[in-house]
Amino acid sequence: MDLYELQDVSKVFDQGRKKVRALHGVALKIQAGERIAIQGSTGGGKSTLLQLLGLLDEPTTGTIWFEGQKLAGLNEAARAALRASRIGFIFQSYNLIPTLAAEENVLAGLMPLGWPADQRRKAVEEVLAAVGLTDRARHLPAELSGGQQQRVAIARALVKRPSVVLADEPTGNLDEETRDEIADMMDALCSEHSLTMITVTHDSALAKRASRRLTIKAGKLTVG
Repeated sequence: MDLYELQDVSKVFDQGRKKVRALHGVALKIQAGERIAIQGSTGGGKSTLLQLLGLLDEPTTGTIWFEGQKLAGLNEAARAALRASRIGFIFQSYNLIPTLAAEENVLAGLMPLGWPADQRRKAVEEVLAAVGLTDRARHLPAELSGGQQQRVAIARALVKRPSVVLADEPTGNLDEETRDEIADMMDALCSEHSLTMITVTHDSALAKRASRRLTIKAGKLTVG
């Protein structure tokens, strides 16, 4: 089943009197369970594509389907509901709330969904165990290493059981050994839960782990 389908998708930004074309005529299908790596030079359109896939922005032209639903015309409330329930996000800078403990940061990913308290608590406990942080559940981000903070971010993305995880340079702030540990863990979790993982990365070692590698250059998408 196609999780995403993009038809002739373009994105143009207005910068004063100048128009910048970030994406040009992108056609793409992504099946459920795929692991996709997106590479390309800075400013080539990678992050713009990820924002469109994450329903954080809309294309200037073209059509996007997500889980068989055409996204054009959805109001922001409907888009926000889809993001909250179906899409997990992992960022290079972790984006943890510094005043909240690890378990509270993970719990924040469930708050928009209206789950009962017992279900939320159980889900947080299970996902922290899955990423190996049960003994760090009550630690603040400042009390955790970079690798541990990224594990919390991964747990927050996975706790709602999304259909896709979008990762923007998820190992960019990590040393090589920690990068490999995090990548191994992400691979295992994706396999266990049949997750789709779409990763923007400059790291060729991380990209080689994907089942399919895409390249964006000057807004145009190619395979490999």
